[in-house]
Amino acid sequence: MNAKRIHLLELTVLLAAAVLLPLALNNYYMHILILVLFYAFGGVSWNFLGGYCGQFYFAHCVFIGIGAYTSTLLFNNLGLSPWIGMLAGGALTILVALGIGAVTFRAGLRDTYFALGSLALVEITRALALNARWAGGAQGLFITVNNPGLLTMQFKNKLPYYYIILAFLILGILLTKKIAGSKLGYYFMAIRENEEAAQAVGVPMVRYKLIAIGTSAFIGAMAGTFFAQYITFFDPTTLFTFEMAVQIVIVAIVGGSGSVAGPIFGSILLVPLSEFVRGKLGQNIAGVHLIVYGLILMLTILYLPDGINGLIRKLLDHISSQYSKAAAALGIVGEPTTLPASDETVDICKKHDSAPQEMLRVENLSKHFGGLKAVDGVSFTVNRGEILGIMGPNGAGKTTIFALITGFLKPTTGTVTYCGKNITGMGPHQVCHLGLTRTFQVVQPFPGLNTLETATIAAYQTTSDKEEARARAIAVLRQVGLEDRALQPTKTLNLPDLKRLEVAKALCTGADLILLDEVMAGLTDVEVKEMVDMVHDLRDEGFTFVIIEHVMSAMMNLADRLLVLDFGKLIGEGEPTEIIQDQRVISAYLGGEDDAETA
Repeated sequence: MNAKRIHLLELTVLLAAAVLLPLALNNYYMHILILVLFYAFGGVSWNFLGGYCGQFYFAHCVFIGIGAYTSTLLFNNLGLSPWIGMLAGGALTILVALGIGAVTFRAGLRDTYFALGSLALVEITRALALNARWAGGAQGLFITVNNPGLLTMQFKNKLPYYYIILAFLILGILLTKKIAGSKLGYYFMAIRENEEAAQAVGVPMVRYKLIAIGTSAFIGAMAGTFFAQYITFFDPTTLFTFEMAVQIVIVAIVGGSGSVAGPIFGSILLVPLSEFVRGKLGQNIAGVHLIVYGLILMLTILYLPDGINGLIRKLLDHISSQYSKAAAALGIVGEPTTLPASDETVDICKKHDSAPQEMLRVENLSKHFGGLKAVDGVSFTVNRGEILGIMGPNGAGKTTIFALITGFLKPTTGTVTYCGKNITGMGPHQVCHLGLTRTFQVVQPFPGLNTLETATIAAYQTTSDKEEARARAIAVLRQVGLEDRALQPTKTLNLPDLKRLEVAKALCTGADLILLDEVMAGLTDVEVKEMVDMVHDLRDEGFTFVIIEHVMSAMMNLADRLLVLDFGKLIGEGEPTEIIQDQRVISAYLGGEDDAETA
């Protein structure tokens, strides 16, 4: 049973139950069911930014509230249909969301700080709404309808409301599935898993965060419009509150954030439970349902980090595994667990022949952190097809130079020119797009994804077509010897494989020049030799490398030229045989001239 069949089965069962179930319910249970779908839809809309993109926040109730207020004010004051008001509210919410994102994302606000900032936004919005007399102020807004019907989104019974929110939810699910399987979804997941690694393979992080928050905002406004028309009365304390914010977030997390069905499962569990608890205990213990939410959230984090959806996935995978074993015992061919053999070839170095002879020029590059000069006036060039090695003691500034070249740090002084273009101060994704990328000294995988998905994210730098990106990723994984681990989660890979995956990500981007930061550190002698051979083979295919490495034997076998740094300054440059005899280099490594002579 493959993943597509499992998803199809899930959706078919859910849809059939959703369509038929309300026909057998009274008004009270219909109301609960409508709330289940509403919070599921809210969770779906939160999921784009909070789940798939990994930007945890509490301000989604602001988007819902803007949608509710906009559509209601247009309906009450101008007589515009809520359907038109929903579009207007969605457009306004996108503008607000993009404004928030432009400030917070460009400032690098994320994780705890982004979550706390979103809470502050909820309080600010509530205070503004309470004092906005033109929007009803503390008294709120009431919707009066004299002509019920589809145009006014007002009905005499609850069944039409149910089918409207069900249709909204289905649209949200379809959009989620479409995005999750596209370049956009892959980039969202890359940002969620590891922002630095995502930038290194060309993901424009701020742009895609803005797309995520804009998508979440528009769908949230749709939910707000429905909510307003359904309850017909609301005020700032109904919408812009911690309770509404937390309910949306918990529904997504408990169900399984970053998954298509997660918000649905979470809402099915939490909304009826909340109504039951409030009905039984709410009169004696105010806010008791929030206590229950808190307990469920704690248990989910401790025992079900992937939520209900993750648990269901594990159960289905177990059933599928048992089925495969039984099928194998009976001689029935089951689902493949590795990539199928293929004769298809993909040119992974098609850009390199057009690169100029001098690919990289670094002039007077410096980086100061206060009084510390991490890099101090370094200059060098890199020619096409060359392997340039950079050596030096720990703290000499080697990795800082890589960060300056690839845009992770901005230089204090100096310029970096790549293929004749000044790239000084460009962002990492811009540098990668031009054909220059790097690996990391401490490996930077996407732990929630498998090896093929990780390589595919990098391959999207060369194409927007999913099949082309996947084909390129497979070709590169074969090139670096990771084909048999393509479907293996990256968090289960050993160190040598993770080092190879670092190289694979760089190759998948289509880069002409690759900066390798200690890709042999921690490897055995045999593994070092294999890595050296692989780099040599790649150079023969047209790639150019700059390598930081402490393994002297590897550098002697690899590098055409060596640069040696000490305390941020360039103290030696030349062929490996010359460098190992340079007295300044010997002193830097052994601690002084006298020590060097004694040695």
